[in-house]
Amino acid sequence: MNYNFISYSIILITIISIILYYQNNNVIEPMIFTTNNIKKNVYDKYGITIDKKNNNLIYNGKIVNYKNNFNNAQAINISNNKIKTSKILQNHNIPVCNFIEWNNNITDNENINHINNKLNFPLVVKYNYGEKGEDIYTDINDNKSLLNKINKLKNKNKNSIIIEEQVNGKKFRIMILNDKFIYADENLKPIIKGDGKSTIKQLIAEYPKKNHVKPIKEINVDLINNQGYKINDVLKSNKKIIVTNVIGVSNGGKQVYINKDDIHPINMDLFHKINKVLKLNFSGIDYIGPDLNIPYFQGGKIIEVNPFPGFNIKNQKNKTLVERWIDSIFN
Repeated sequence: MNYNFISYSIILITIISIILYYQNNNVIEPMIFTTNNIKKNVYDKYGITIDKKNNNLIYNGKIVNYKNNFNNAQAINISNNKIKTSKILQNHNIPVCNFIEWNNNITDNENINHINNKLNFPLVVKYNYGEKGEDIYTDINDNKSLLNKINKLKNKNKNSIIIEEQVNGKKFRIMILNDKFIYADENLKPIIKGDGKSTIKQLIAEYPKKNHVKPIKEINVDLINNQGYKINDVLKSNKKIIVTNVIGVSNGGKQVYINKDDIHPINMDLFHKINKVLKLNFSGIDYIGPDLNIPYFQGGKIIEVNPFPGFNIKNQKNKTLVERWIDSIFN
């Protein structure tokens, strides 16, 4: 018997099983209309034909072009620019975090003085064109840390930077398409729980497999240190700590759907208004606040507006969500 062949076969089967697992579970998938997953989970079930050559979806005799996710290029460019988006929303009395744009034409000290005069710690530093939770630094509590994070982005030639006051609350994603509500969910931040044997670093690595989520990529070592631990410390049994405040499904967060009836009408009006103000037809709105059933003016803030919102396997298999999505496109 060729034991090498058997060993290689077992390894190959294991690799294929892992790939299939992540393809068929809670995998982040931007709204790309030509994937096999959306064809299997949506189009085939509802009789929708896709014309890839012309970027069309065809349903009950109706033809709809999905180029640019139903959005025009100008609206996409604005939404991808966090600074422009925040300025426009602010000008329309839509609540955003207090923010400042880093000025590359003045000294670091001048920038720091300006920030200290306008914003309160803790702060968040973001690359202006970042996505999927990347290039975001949270829980910044002093000028030394602030400058350190600014320089980290600059060293990657990411010189367009926005600094915001950090807001506390629950993190939500709201999807709006053609002025119709598709869904809202709460993104639960990953909480690491000790077993008395594993290091924090090991627990972070094991977290995605145990909880059926994406890996935690944006790990905040300073946040871990502030809770009295180092990343290579063993976490005692049942002790829980936070390892990131970059909250999202793409960073180890869990997705919990919110019933439409549990969203305050004032908030729902706000989400529709955002698309109109930014001239978007399709968006994923990131909102932080006490809850969606509490009016936004009681502590809610718009964090970002994404013109290419994620549409994962869990979403595609949700009958109510998919039917809303189809209705918003073809009716």
